[in-house]
Amino acid sequence: MSSRIFPVDSNRPLLRIVAGEFAASDEPVVLQTLLGSCVAACLFDPVAKIGGMNHILLPGDDCPAITHSHPRYGMYAMELLVARMEELGAIRNRLQAKIFGGAHVISSVALEFGPGPRNISHVRDYLMRHSIPVIGYDTGGAMTRILHFVSDTFEIYVRKVQLTF
Repeated sequence: MSSRIFPVDSNRPLLRIVAGEFAASDEPVVLQTLLGSCVAACLFDPVAKIGGMNHILLPGDDCPAITHSHPRYGMYAMELLVARMEELGAIRNRLQAKIFGGAHVISSVALEFGPGPRNISHVRDYLMRHSIPVIGYDTGGAMTRILHFVSDTFEIYVRKVQLTF
């Protein structure tokens, strides 16, 4: 996906999502987040015009079972987002996905030990297992992303910023 700047004159409310949070709406809103190695899954039901986004810190597959119940972990974050969208009227088999993030932004950690690639893989695996097609993505690399998701149109605006830790 190409980088596009979000138009600041939007009439939609802005909801900021941080690591471990998710939001879904059946009203037009803009969901915003900042991603480094974290991954955001943006889901959309094109018939009901319901959109939602999460912000996944870690996949959670290598953590004790108790930690999986927090939305910062991928498996639980995906289930919570889908369930919330269904509560609003979305139909699971109509959902489409776009995924973002998973960058390698911690230069002191070797790429193979960084969380970014594992986060990307976890989200892709979840979507494939649940037959939710990925129709767009901007993942990996070494740049932080500022993401704006227009919930009722599935428009995504991504701005890449060079931040290293």
